[in-house]
Amino acid sequence: MLSDQTRYRVTGTILLVALAAIFFPMLFDGDGLDPLELPPLDEQHIDVSAVEAVQDEPVPDFASTIAGRDEVLAETDAEGYRLETGVKIGEPVLAEEDEPLEMPADAWAVQVGSFAEHERAEALGDRLRSDGYHVLTSKLKVAGQRPEKRTRVAVGPMIDREDADRLKSELSDRYGVDAIVVRFGY
Repeated sequence: MLSDQTRYRVTGTILLVALAAIFFPMLFDGDGLDPLELPPLDEQHIDVSAVEAVQDEPVPDFASTIAGRDEVLAETDAEGYRLETGVKIGEPVLAEEDEPLEMPADAWAVQVGSFAEHERAEALGDRLRSDGYHVLTSKLKVAGQRPEKRTRVAVGPMIDREDADRLKSELSDRYGVDAIVVRFGY
């Protein structure tokens, strides 16, 4: 057996040899790559003879040029919730099966919960995501109901209704919730 002092010396020697093998060649590499030389900017010539004069025209207000902007504003409240569905603009619409949805094709999702506290909805969504599900959250505002704003948590979307029914059973059993199949849209 080697003594501790001998072992430390051997380890140190191996470390120094490894460092020398890495850094020693760098000392003798030379100057490296030749620098790229660009012509000075003041020597470049740009031919502007082909450029036409720009007429001074007023620039239109961008907000007024958005197609359908006024219609969208007329269909939403001051907080950005659609008056017809109560869903926040840009979030998925989760509707009961008998509620009409303007969609080119039927799509489905499984609603797992609806929460007044957004944090509880996010916690359930995080749990579902960690278990491998594709989670959708949708903020809903229902006038005259307490609490007025809710966050719904769903898994989906799916094209096939039978897949949604199977997923509903799976989620209800796995998480002990009363999941429901809903229509999905935007």
